[in-house]
Amino acid sequence: LAGNTGSVVATVNNIDKIAPAISSKSPSENAVGIDPNANIIVTFSEAVNIATGNVTLAKGANLAVTAVTVNGNTATINPVSILDNNSTYTVTLTGITDLAGNALPPQASWNFTTAGSYSMTLVNGWNLISLPVVPTSKDIVNVLGATVANIESVWTYDAGTGQWYVYRPSNPGTSNLVTMNTGYGYWINY
Repeated sequence: LAGNTGSVVATVNNIDKIAPAISSKSPSENAVGIDPNANIIVTFSEAVNIATGNVTLAKGANLAVTAVTVNGNTATINPVSILDNNSTYTVTLTGITDLAGNALPPQASWNFTTAGSYSMTLVNGWNLISLPVVPTSKDIVNVLGATVANIESVWTYDAGTGQWYVYRPSNPGTSNLVTMNTGYGYWINY
């Protein structure tokens, strides 16, 4: 066809075939000392379709009711009720897709353990205590809080090493006990 001129317009559509991934999550996997009032935040590698039905939050066989909100590629999972103190929860995400329909790998799940506030009554003299919850900070000064001003010493025994550990608030240079953990007994001279 001599003398004919024209142009051709070609449109190329990129088809998204990459599945979304979890970029970050809070609380993180196996985190401890999580506030029972805290929301769960999940950030994905791209925008996703997620709703309440895609999220399971469970303490053992007991399911917690949640509400889910999405802002861009971040989902906020809000437990409707305050979670139980000192309890392990499992978050499971299922049926989540990106906007092109690519599915998040099935059964994306992780655990975390809550810890709420606690208080203990100490009497003058020796008190044998253990921590009722996993502390947010295990530093002995943070665990003891304001009561540290009235404490002479804190002692604990490590049967594994056969060694006694002591914390003396008035003379920290002679102390070798710097953290307090659940599962241990502590003698406090108050």
